[in-house]
Amino acid sequence: MDQGHSRPRLHGLIGRIAPDLSSLWCPQLSAAGAMSTSFRFQDPGGPVLEQLDAVHANLRATLLSAHAGQHIDDRVEMLADAVEDAVKLNADTALAYLFIRNGEGYPLLHAIHCAVVVCLGAQAAGLGTDERHPLLCAALTQNISMCALQAELFHLHGPPASLDRLLIRRHPLTSVGILKALGVTDPDWLEAVALHHERFDGSGYPFSLRGAALPFGARLIGAADIYCAAVSPRGYRHGRPAHEAMRNLFMGAGRVVDDALARLLVKTLGIYPPGSLIELRNRELALVVARGDRVDRPWIKRLKVSEAPQLVPAEGEHCAVRVLSTGQWPEGLRLERTWREAEALQQGLTVGP
Repeated sequence: MDQGHSRPRLHGLIGRIAPDLSSLWCPQLSAAGAMSTSFRFQDPGGPVLEQLDAVHANLRATLLSAHAGQHIDDRVEMLADAVEDAVKLNADTALAYLFIRNGEGYPLLHAIHCAVVVCLGAQAAGLGTDERHPLLCAALTQNISMCALQAELFHLHGPPASLDRLLIRRHPLTSVGILKALGVTDPDWLEAVALHHERFDGSGYPFSLRGAALPFGARLIGAADIYCAAVSPRGYRHGRPAHEAMRNLFMGAGRVVDDALARLLVKTLGIYPPGSLIELRNRELALVVARGDRVDRPWIKRLKVSEAPQLVPAEGEHCAVRVLSTGQWPEGLRLERTWREAEALQQGLTVGP
């Protein structure tokens, strides 16, 4: 495909996609049957985990109402604002949500995970609120046409069937058609959904754009999609260690993402993000509670200590040597309970990149 696409021309191409609800079908959601489609979201305030759980519940209700043909643009915009509010309140806890809430229910959780990463990445890149907002909306709805397929692939051990591969390749534009039918008109939102599987070297789809032809927002959502998918467990595998997922993304710089974006995400998320479990040089295990002044030196809470609980920087004998995959977590670990205990120790820290 000709790579000389300007933004107006891209918007023109995307603008010609017809509104179409025929591909909006998600048995996993529809099977809920009696679940209300009413949108009850009110900012609960309080702990960030509860705020993001409210986003999850209302995103589910939003997709159920979409099946009834109701417009969802205003609802999704409210949920995007709620994600932004949660990140502002405590970005480290919002990042930890990737690890505290994962597994079953992957399609909706993945959307929220991506929105958190996109929010932080867009902030780090200097994008203003008005520029971030459509990207968060896009992150929450990027896969609206393939929720059912995502749920099926969650348990799939091998490669998808040829028909499923075709649906995967088509889903960016199919999702745009669905969003248009559900009242979405924002060109930046639609563009980001349409292009989130494009890759910096031109190997992506649906248009095989490359380099500068690919808008930053779409590149950011694509990178968040890759990272969040890697660290999330599936029905057939454990979530990959966060440092491995970041390394793979960074090693793909120049191919999957551009070098500047890879560096931005490493600096923003860190090598050892909050919510991950790490092994220390002294062989102890610790929970990463907050990002530190360096990407390799977060604040941690050691899991088995006799003295009063406290956060310490990951350095010296407490230096991180590896991140544990979800399959390596200690038996009986209650990550959410451990996190809530550690979160109370964050007060007064100077955290973040």
